[in-house]
Amino acid sequence: MTVKDVGMMALNYLGSLTGWWGNFYQKAALEKRSPEEQAKHASDYRLSLGLGDAALPNAGGIEAYIGARLRNIDNFSKITAPNGKSIADALSAGADPAAADGVKEAISNALTLTQKTQKATADFKANLDRVTTAIKAPDAKFHPEDLVSYLQELKGTAHKAIAEQHAKEQADLKALFQDRAADGFVNKLKASLGVDDSQIQTIEREMLSTLESAQTKELEEFDKSMDEPITNMHTAAQKERDRVTFLATIYNNNEAMKKKIDELYLANLKKEGAHAEISLGQEGKNFRARFKGIDIKDLPLITTVTGKEIKQSPPGSFYIDLPHRWLFANYYHSSNAKLEADMMTLAAAIRASGHSKITMTVDHKDPDHALELGRKAYEACLETGFEGKNITIKVNGKQMKPDELFQDCPSRLHEINVKAAANAKSRDEADRQSHNEVTYERFKSTLEAGRLNDATAQEPTPDIHQSSTPTA
Repeated sequence: MTVKDVGMMALNYLGSLTGWWGNFYQKAALEKRSPEEQAKHASDYRLSLGLGDAALPNAGGIEAYIGARLRNIDNFSKITAPNGKSIADALSAGADPAAADGVKEAISNALTLTQKTQKATADFKANLDRVTTAIKAPDAKFHPEDLVSYLQELKGTAHKAIAEQHAKEQADLKALFQDRAADGFVNKLKASLGVDDSQIQTIEREMLSTLESAQTKELEEFDKSMDEPITNMHTAAQKERDRVTFLATIYNNNEAMKKKIDELYLANLKKEGAHAEISLGQEGKNFRARFKGIDIKDLPLITTVTGKEIKQSPPGSFYIDLPHRWLFANYYHSSNAKLEADMMTLAAAIRASGHSKITMTVDHKDPDHALELGRKAYEACLETGFEGKNITIKVNGKQMKPDELFQDCPSRLHEINVKAAANAKSRDEADRQSHNEVTYERFKSTLEAGRLNDATAQEPTPDIHQSSTPTA
């Protein structure tokens, strides 16, 4: 028996003696990264959430609608009269100027903005202005998804107003061509252009078609002006959730990280010119905003829940030195889940930095052990929330696809895919609970009262207790 054999036996025996503690540790370590625990963090620290780099929508869409909408006969320039001229030019050169003026006035009146639409567009701009000013304040506290819901409500209200205006315009234009009184629209059009009933029908059809096409484009352009920034904000909200839940995990489970994050928090308050009483305990009224403005790049050294150090250099790239496989066999023992917990922390650090794709590189002189590390790395990335298509695993320099990694254990790949899907479902459900109708109405009333800087204004909270390099 060699010394190495004795060492292996002794370490394995030690592992068996500590198995009961390992099982306990496994549950405790992995529960800190569970969807339920992350949901609790997202709820507890929801006022730490921000918008990242996402830009708020502006009033450009509604202003473009007002400026581009059809409003008089000149906007129907592609419709021609029997003489080949545009209908607007033909009316101006017609035999009956008074009748022509009556036609022009009637069309302008049919396309006039109603007072209701004017108020709706003015309200939209005022509300958008108000929320933009409130959100941009450095001390504003809000859940990004509540803001997204508010913007969706503003968009929906304006969309409805524009659609109703469109319906009114179409109805009024159709009514003009039904006006066959002696001094009505149809007879004025005939007198101005010298057209018969059949030509009148063609003009009506072409004008309505032109109007409807323009209206469709107007509404699409307005929706687009809101949908793009709202979608970006929703994506930013998800990234913010990853940032805050990651910070909460390391903050609440390691004294060194707690001290470092508190230092960053206090430094941020000084930047904002805060002068009120500061409390770092959970009973403090601002504790829910503890992680607001704290960037992961400000943490060059991260201590995991197992006590291992993850180094960040350059910002956004993380690496960890794993302990010797034989000298620290207990670290790798499946019942302990220490390795799994650290790999999940590594992957979570990437998500917390705002990345949706990840490249995890593992190297070891033992190819079988390196392959196992690659499998665990892939599992950690999936469990942390990365989609399989966005995960790249390199084992000893070779990029390996999931089927290749799990070639000898396909059932294990199936199991982790099932678990990852369940985790994603749990996260989605937790997100729905953390910003529901109650929290939204509270946000809305707080916004309208001008109190987004008051951390207590949005209480109470809903009860929700249930080497690595980014590539994008």
